Amino acid sequence: QAYNLVSSGAVSYTEAFRDAISKIVEDGVTVVYPSGHTDTIETATLRCVRTGVSQATAEITNARMDEMDWDIILVSSHLGARVTDALDYTNHAWWQGKFYSRSGRDKRFPPFEVCGKGDVQGINGANCRHSYGPGDGKHNPFEKFDSEENQKAYELSQRQRLLERRIRGTKR
Repeated sequence: QAYNLVSSGAVSYTEAFRDAISKIVEDGVTVVYPSGHTDTIETATLRCVRTGVSQATAEITNARMDEMDWDIILVSSHLGARVTDALDYTNHAWWQGKFYSRSGRDKRFPPFEVCGKGDVQGINGANCRHSYGPGDGKHNPFEKFDSEENQKAYELSQRQRLLERRIRGTKR
């Protein structure tokens, strides 16, 4: 915008610079994703770090399971997992804490692909805190997970994030 104003002769370089800096200070620095979603630079950075660590860990886990020719996966679970109305990979509360078959050949367990691996909204996607590793198909420390408690924790975390965004906006 500043470039266009100066190039067109509408304002001086100094005035355009001053207005641009004022706008950045007022609005903050934002990241606009190809989807059109916009985040503050703080949120985008935290998401990038969290997602990158999750994906790097998953790559290491996959390599070790490939070496061992291991098929059964146990996915972690945590309170406050993403909840949606869908019964698909976008609803992390739906698939967390269960056994899966990496190859899909072991019919005792659903195929791991139902967790949405490789999708921004699936396991190891944006902001996902889930991990997974080799499982034996029997011993599951996550099986007594309370879905109502998870729903409450998720709603509380969403409310907390909203309040934090408002505070940061007010500070800016």
